[in-house]
Amino acid sequence: MLALSASAQISIKHNGTLRDLFTTLQTQYGYNFMYSNNDINDQQVVVLNVVNAGIETVFNQITRIVNISYAVKSKQIAIKKAEPRAIASRAEIKTETKRIEPKAIELVEKKTPIEINAEKIEQEVEPVKAEAPLSVEGKDVVVTSNNTEIYPKKDAEPKQQTAPKTKNINKKSAEKISPWKFSLTTNLLYDLAATLNAGVELKYTERYGLAVNGGWMHLNWGDQKRYRIWFFNPELRCYLSPDKRYYLGGELHVGELNFQFSDTGNQGNFAGGGLTLGYIISMNSKLQLDLGIGLGYTRYKYDTYYYNSDSDKNIRKESGIKNLWLPKPGVTLVWVIK
Repeated sequence: MLALSASAQISIKHNGTLRDLFTTLQTQYGYNFMYSNNDINDQQVVVLNVVNAGIETVFNQITRIVNISYAVKSKQIAIKKAEPRAIASRAEIKTETKRIEPKAIELVEKKTPIEINAEKIEQEVEPVKAEAPLSVEGKDVVVTSNNTEIYPKKDAEPKQQTAPKTKNINKKSAEKISPWKFSLTTNLLYDLAATLNAGVELKYTERYGLAVNGGWMHLNWGDQKRYRIWFFNPELRCYLSPDKRYYLGGELHVGELNFQFSDTGNQGNFAGGGLTLGYIISMNSKLQLDLGIGLGYTRYKYDTYYYNSDSDKNIRKESGIKNLWLPKPGVTLVWVIK
Protein backbone atom coordinates (compact mmCIF):
# COMPACT_ATOMS: atom_id res chain seq x y z
CA MET A 1 0.00 0.00 0.00
CA LEU A 2 1.22 3.50 -0.84
CA ALA A 3 0.97 6.55 1.38
CA LEU A 4 -1.59 9.06 0.21
CA SER A 5 -1.34 12.77 -0.31
CA ALA A 6 -3.96 15.04 1.15
CA SER A 7 -7.34 14.30 -0.41
CA ALA A 8 -11.00 14.96 0.10
CA GLN A 9 -12.56 13.53 3.24
CA ILE A 10 -15.02 10.72 2.60
CA SER A 11 -18.30 10.06 4.40
CA ILE A 12 -20.09 6.93 3.25
CA LYS A 13 -22.49 4.35 4.66
CA HIS A 14 -22.61 1.21 2.53
CA ASN A 15 -24.18 -2.23 2.80
CA GLY A 16 -23.87 -3.96 -0.55
CA THR A 17 -21.47 -5.47 -3.03
CA LEU A 18 -17.86 -4.39 -3.47
CA ARG A 19 -18.70 -3.35 -7.03
CA ASP A 20 -21.46 -0.99 -5.83
CA LEU A 21 -19.01 0.51 -3.31
CA PHE A 22 -16.48 1.21 -6.09
CA THR A 23 -19.26 2.78 -8.15
CA THR A 24 -20.24 5.09 -5.27
CA LEU A 25 -16.62 6.15 -4.63
CA GLN A 26 -16.18 6.80 -8.34
CA THR A 27 -19.42 8.76 -8.76
CA GLN A 28 -19.19 10.85 -5.57
CA TYR A 29 -15.43 11.32 -5.13
CA GLY A 30 -13.92 10.79 -8.59
CA TYR A 31 -11.72 7.75 -7.84
CA ASN A 32 -10.91 5.35 -10.69
CA PHE A 33 -10.31 1.66 -10.02
CA MET A 34 -8.21 -0.91 -11.87
CA TYR A 35 -8.38 -4.61 -11.11
CA SER A 36 -8.59 -8.05 -12.72
CA ASN A 37 -11.81 -10.00 -12.75
CA ASN A 38 -9.72 -13.16 -12.25
CA ASP A 39 -8.33 -11.82 -8.97
CA ILE A 40 -11.21 -9.94 -7.37
CA ASN A 41 -14.76 -11.11 -6.72
CA ASP A 42 -16.59 -7.78 -6.76
CA GLN A 43 -19.88 -9.39 -5.73
CA GLN A 44 -18.69 -9.85 -2.13
CA VAL A 45 -20.87 -8.00 0.40
CA VAL A 46 -19.15 -5.15 2.24
CA VAL A 47 -20.62 -3.30 5.23
CA LEU A 48 -18.92 0.06 5.72
CA ASN A 49 -19.64 3.21 7.69
CA VAL A 50 -17.05 6.00 7.77
CA VAL A 51 -17.34 9.73 8.42
CA ASN A 52 -14.79 12.33 7.28
CA ALA A 53 -12.09 9.75 6.54
CA GLY A 54 -9.34 9.55 3.94
CA ILE A 55 -9.38 6.98 1.15
CA GLU A 56 -6.61 5.02 2.94
CA THR A 57 -8.78 4.66 6.05
CA VAL A 58 -11.69 3.49 3.88
CA PHE A 59 -9.56 0.81 2.20
CA ASN A 60 -7.98 -0.29 5.47
CA GLN A 61 -11.50 -1.16 6.65
CA ILE A 62 -12.29 -2.88 3.35
CA THR A 63 -9.16 -5.07 3.58
CA ARG A 64 -10.35 -6.36 6.95
CA ILE A 65 -13.36 -7.82 5.16
CA VAL A 66 -12.08 -8.62 1.67
CA ASN A 67 -8.75 -10.30 0.90
CA ILE A 68 -7.29 -7.53 -1.29
CA SER A 69 -4.33 -5.19 -1.41
CA TYR A 70 -4.24 -1.77 -3.07
CA ALA A 71 -2.01 1.03 -4.28
CA VAL A 72 -3.07 4.65 -4.74
CA LYS A 73 -1.66 7.22 -7.13
CA SER A 74 -3.63 10.47 -7.24
CA LYS A 75 -7.18 9.40 -8.12
CA GLN A 76 -6.11 6.03 -9.58
CA ILE A 77 -6.45 2.96 -7.33
CA ALA A 78 -4.98 -0.38 -8.41
CA ILE A 79 -6.42 -3.41 -6.64
CA LYS A 80 -5.28 -7.02 -6.57
CA LYS A 81 -5.71 -10.14 -4.49
CA ALA A 82 -3.60 -10.07 -1.33
CA GLU A 83 -0.74 -12.57 -1.35
CA PRO A 84 -0.76 -15.13 1.51
CA ARG A 85 2.02 -14.82 4.05
CA ALA A 86 4.54 -17.67 4.16
CA ILE A 87 5.67 -19.12 7.49
CA ALA A 88 8.37 -21.56 8.43
CA SER A 89 7.23 -25.11 9.03
CA ARG A 90 7.58 -26.63 12.45
CA ALA A 91 9.88 -29.29 11.04
CA GLU A 92 12.41 -26.58 10.12
CA ILE A 93 12.54 -24.92 13.56
CA LYS A 94 13.57 -26.95 16.59
CA THR A 95 14.38 -25.87 20.11
CA GLU A 96 17.80 -26.50 21.59
CA THR A 97 17.90 -27.96 25.10
CA LYS A 98 20.80 -27.56 27.50
CA ARG A 99 21.59 -29.39 30.70
CA ILE A 100 21.36 -27.12 33.73
CA GLU A 101 24.41 -27.48 35.92
CA PRO A 102 23.94 -28.09 39.66
CA LYS A 103 25.76 -24.85 40.38
CA ALA A 104 23.16 -22.90 38.45
CA ILE A 105 20.40 -24.64 40.37
CA GLU A 106 22.14 -23.77 43.60
CA LEU A 107 22.23 -20.09 42.61
CA VAL A 108 18.50 -20.13 41.98
CA GLU A 109 17.73 -21.84 45.28
CA LYS A 110 19.86 -19.35 47.24
CA LYS A 111 18.22 -16.48 45.30
CA THR A 112 21.68 -15.18 44.46
CA PRO A 113 21.32 -12.05 42.28
CA ILE A 114 22.62 -12.52 38.76
CA GLU A 115 24.12 -9.51 37.00
CA ILE A 116 23.39 -9.00 33.33
CA ASN A 117 25.62 -6.74 31.26
CA ALA A 118 23.18 -5.17 28.80
CA GLU A 119 25.93 -3.47 26.82
CA LYS A 120 27.76 -6.75 26.33
CA ILE A 121 24.58 -8.44 25.16
CA GLU A 122 23.92 -5.64 22.69
CA GLN A 123 27.44 -6.01 21.32
CA GLU A 124 27.28 -9.78 21.05
CA VAL A 125 23.72 -10.02 19.73
CA GLU A 126 23.13 -7.89 16.66
CA PRO A 127 19.56 -6.98 15.73
CA VAL A 128 18.08 -8.74 12.74
CA LYS A 129 18.28 -6.46 9.74
CA ALA A 130 15.86 -6.43 6.83
CA GLU A 131 16.55 -9.28 4.46
CA ALA A 132 19.46 -10.56 6.62
CA PRO A 133 20.16 -14.32 6.21
CA LEU A 134 19.72 -16.44 9.34
CA SER A 135 20.34 -20.14 9.95
CA VAL A 136 17.70 -22.50 11.35
CA GLU A 137 18.77 -26.16 11.63
CA GLY A 138 21.34 -25.74 8.89
CA LYS A 139 18.92 -24.06 6.47
CA ASP A 140 19.20 -20.43 5.47
CA VAL A 141 16.10 -18.26 5.70
CA VAL A 142 15.38 -14.62 4.92
CA VAL A 143 13.29 -12.29 7.08
CA THR A 144 11.74 -9.45 5.10
CA SER A 145 11.84 -5.79 6.15
CA ASN A 146 8.54 -6.00 8.00
CA ASN A 147 9.59 -9.24 9.80
CA THR A 148 6.47 -11.02 8.65
CA GLU A 149 7.62 -13.38 5.91
CA ILE A 150 10.14 -16.23 6.16
CA TYR A 151 11.35 -18.10 3.10
CA PRO A 152 14.00 -20.80 2.60
CA LYS A 153 16.99 -19.16 0.94
CA LYS A 154 16.41 -20.94 -2.32
CA ASP A 155 12.87 -19.50 -2.29
CA ALA A 156 13.86 -16.15 -0.73
CA GLU A 157 12.99 -14.35 -3.93
CA PRO A 158 9.47 -15.39 -4.94
CA LYS A 159 9.13 -16.46 -8.51
CA GLN A 160 8.27 -13.61 -10.82
CA GLN A 161 4.65 -13.86 -11.80
CA THR A 162 3.11 -12.49 -14.92
CA ALA A 163 1.16 -9.36 -14.08
CA PRO A 164 -2.57 -10.04 -14.38
CA LYS A 165 -4.48 -8.18 -17.00
CA THR A 166 -6.21 -5.23 -15.39
CA LYS A 167 -9.31 -3.41 -16.46
CA ASN A 168 -9.30 0.37 -16.42
CA ILE A 169 -12.72 1.80 -15.75
CA ASN A 170 -11.78 4.89 -17.77
CA LYS A 171 -11.48 2.83 -20.98
CA LYS A 172 -14.75 2.06 -22.66
CA SER A 173 -13.47 -1.22 -24.11
CA ALA A 174 -12.34 -2.62 -20.72
CA GLU A 175 -14.51 -1.24 -17.98
CA LYS A 176 -15.07 -3.38 -14.91
CA ILE A 177 -17.45 -0.99 -13.22
CA SER A 178 -19.87 -0.54 -16.08
CA PRO A 179 -20.67 3.07 -17.04
CA TRP A 180 -24.19 2.04 -18.01
CA LYS A 181 -26.56 3.28 -15.33
CA PHE A 182 -30.33 3.09 -15.31
CA SER A 183 -32.46 5.19 -12.96
CA LEU A 184 -36.13 5.96 -12.33
CA THR A 185 -37.11 9.58 -11.65
CA THR A 186 -40.03 11.77 -10.61
CA ASN A 187 -40.15 15.58 -10.48
CA LEU A 188 -41.48 16.52 -7.05
CA LEU A 189 -42.55 19.98 -8.25
CA TYR A 190 -44.88 18.42 -10.83
CA ASP A 191 -46.25 16.18 -8.09
CA LEU A 192 -47.06 19.26 -5.99
CA ALA A 193 -48.86 20.73 -9.02
CA ALA A 194 -51.13 17.65 -9.13
CA THR A 195 -49.46 16.30 -12.28
CA LEU A 196 -48.48 12.65 -12.25
CA ASN A 197 -45.05 12.22 -13.81
CA ALA A 198 -42.30 9.65 -14.13
CA GLY A 199 -39.08 9.31 -16.05
CA VAL A 200 -35.98 7.30 -16.72
CA GLU A 201 -32.33 8.24 -17.08
CA LEU A 202 -29.76 6.17 -18.96
CA LYS A 203 -26.06 7.02 -18.61
CA TYR A 204 -24.34 5.32 -21.51
CA THR A 205 -20.88 6.71 -20.61
CA GLU A 206 -19.44 8.28 -17.46
CA ARG A 207 -19.98 11.71 -18.98
CA TYR A 208 -23.13 11.54 -21.10
CA GLY A 209 -26.69 10.55 -20.25
CA LEU A 210 -30.23 10.66 -21.65
CA ALA A 211 -33.14 11.58 -19.37
CA VAL A 212 -36.74 11.15 -20.53
CA ASN A 213 -39.69 12.42 -18.49
CA GLY A 214 -43.44 12.45 -19.11
CA GLY A 215 -46.57 13.51 -17.27
CA TRP A 216 -50.37 13.25 -17.40
CA MET A 217 -53.40 14.48 -15.48
CA HIS A 218 -57.16 14.54 -16.16
CA LEU A 219 -59.25 16.30 -13.50
CA ASN A 220 -62.84 17.58 -13.55
CA TRP A 221 -64.64 19.20 -10.63
CA GLY A 222 -67.47 21.58 -9.82
CA ASP A 223 -69.42 23.29 -12.57
CA GLN A 224 -67.37 22.92 -15.78
CA LYS A 225 -64.01 23.11 -14.01
CA ARG A 226 -61.19 21.07 -15.44
CA TYR A 227 -57.44 20.58 -15.57
CA ARG A 228 -56.04 18.29 -18.25
CA ILE A 229 -52.46 17.95 -19.45
CA TRP A 230 -49.97 15.57 -20.98
CA PHE A 231 -46.35 16.21 -21.93
CA PHE A 232 -43.20 14.46 -23.13
CA ASN A 233 -39.74 15.84 -22.25
CA PRO A 234 -36.42 14.22 -23.41
CA GLU A 235 -33.12 15.74 -22.27
CA LEU A 236 -29.49 15.06 -23.25
CA ARG A 237 -26.98 15.70 -20.44
CA CYS A 238 -23.24 16.23 -20.22
CA TYR A 239 -21.72 15.76 -16.74
CA LEU A 240 -18.95 18.30 -16.20
CA SER A 241 -17.15 18.02 -12.84
CA PRO A 242 -14.63 15.27 -11.95
CA ASP A 243 -17.11 13.75 -9.49
CA LYS A 244 -19.86 13.94 -12.15
CA ARG A 245 -22.26 15.93 -9.96
CA TYR A 246 -22.76 18.99 -12.16
CA TYR A 247 -24.36 18.69 -15.58
CA LEU A 248 -25.37 20.85 -18.55
CA GLY A 249 -28.23 19.70 -20.72
CA GLY A 250 -30.38 20.41 -23.74
CA GLU A 251 -34.07 19.52 -23.63
CA LEU A 252 -37.17 19.35 -25.86
CA HIS A 253 -40.79 19.41 -24.71
CA VAL A 254 -44.15 18.81 -26.37
CA GLY A 255 -47.70 18.38 -25.04
CA GLU A 256 -51.31 19.51 -24.79
CA LEU A 257 -53.11 21.58 -22.16
CA ASN A 258 -56.78 22.21 -21.34
CA PHE A 259 -57.84 24.11 -18.25
CA GLN A 260 -60.90 26.04 -17.08
CA PHE A 261 -60.90 27.62 -13.63
CA SER A 262 -63.58 30.27 -14.32
CA ASP A 263 -66.22 30.99 -16.97
CA THR A 264 -63.57 31.05 -19.69
CA GLY A 265 -61.33 28.11 -20.52
CA ASN A 266 -58.13 27.67 -22.49
CA GLN A 267 -56.88 24.72 -24.52
CA GLY A 268 -54.06 24.16 -26.96
CA ASN A 269 -50.77 22.43 -27.74
CA PHE A 270 -47.21 23.50 -27.03
CA ALA A 271 -43.68 22.61 -28.16
CA GLY A 272 -40.22 24.00 -27.55
CA GLY A 273 -36.76 23.45 -26.12
CA GLY A 274 -34.08 24.97 -23.93
CA LEU A 275 -30.96 24.57 -21.80
CA THR A 276 -30.70 23.11 -18.30
CA LEU A 277 -28.13 23.21 -15.51
CA GLY A 278 -28.23 20.87 -12.52
CA TYR A 279 -26.48 19.40 -9.50
CA ILE A 280 -26.79 15.85 -8.10
CA ILE A 281 -26.92 15.22 -4.33
CA SER A 282 -26.32 11.60 -3.27
CA MET A 283 -28.39 10.59 -0.24
CA ASN A 284 -27.19 6.96 -0.29
CA SER A 285 -26.04 4.35 -2.81
CA LYS A 286 -29.54 4.13 -4.36
CA LEU A 287 -31.25 7.51 -3.84
CA GLN A 288 -30.22 10.87 -5.28
CA LEU A 289 -31.73 14.35 -5.45
CA ASP A 290 -31.45 16.19 -8.78
CA LEU A 291 -31.65 19.98 -8.39
CA GLY A 292 -32.05 21.65 -11.79
CA ILE A 293 -32.93 24.95 -13.40
CA GLY A 294 -33.53 25.68 -17.06
CA LEU A 295 -34.59 28.36 -19.51
CA GLY A 296 -36.36 27.58 -22.76
CA TYR A 297 -38.59 28.72 -25.58
CA THR A 298 -42.19 27.48 -25.89
CA ARG A 299 -44.63 28.04 -28.76
CA TYR A 300 -48.21 27.77 -27.48
CA LYS A 301 -51.07 27.56 -29.97
CA TYR A 302 -54.38 27.93 -28.13
CA ASP A 303 -58.13 28.51 -28.24
CA THR A 304 -60.16 30.27 -25.55
CA TYR A 305 -63.72 29.17 -24.97
CA TYR A 306 -66.71 29.63 -22.71
CA TYR A 307 -69.52 27.31 -21.69
CA ASN A 308 -73.00 27.88 -23.18
CA SER A 309 -75.61 26.45 -20.84
CA ASP A 310 -78.39 26.68 -23.46
CA SER A 311 -76.60 24.37 -25.87
CA ASP A 312 -74.61 22.62 -23.14
CA LYS A 313 -71.45 23.08 -25.24
CA ASN A 314 -68.17 24.94 -25.10
CA ILE A 315 -68.12 27.79 -27.62
CA ARG A 316 -64.78 28.96 -29.03
CA LYS A 317 -64.16 32.59 -28.28
CA GLU A 318 -60.80 33.31 -29.94
CA SER A 319 -57.58 31.66 -31.13
CA GLY A 320 -53.98 32.72 -30.91
CA ILE A 321 -50.28 31.84 -30.72
CA LYS A 322 -47.94 32.82 -27.91
CA ASN A 323 -44.13 32.72 -28.01
CA LEU A 324 -42.91 32.33 -24.47
CA TRP A 325 -39.54 32.23 -22.71
CA LEU A 326 -40.10 30.32 -19.49
CA PRO A 327 -37.93 29.03 -16.61
CA LYS A 328 -37.94 25.33 -15.90
CA PRO A 329 -37.20 24.47 -12.24
CA GLY A 330 -36.81 20.89 -11.11
CA VAL A 331 -36.44 19.00 -7.85
CA THR A 332 -36.25 15.39 -8.98
CA LEU A 333 -36.00 12.25 -6.87
CA VAL A 334 -33.73 9.67 -8.53
CA TRP A 335 -33.73 5.95 -7.73
CA VAL A 336 -30.63 4.23 -9.14
CA ILE A 337 -31.56 0.74 -10.37
CA LYS A 338 -28.20 -0.26 -11.89
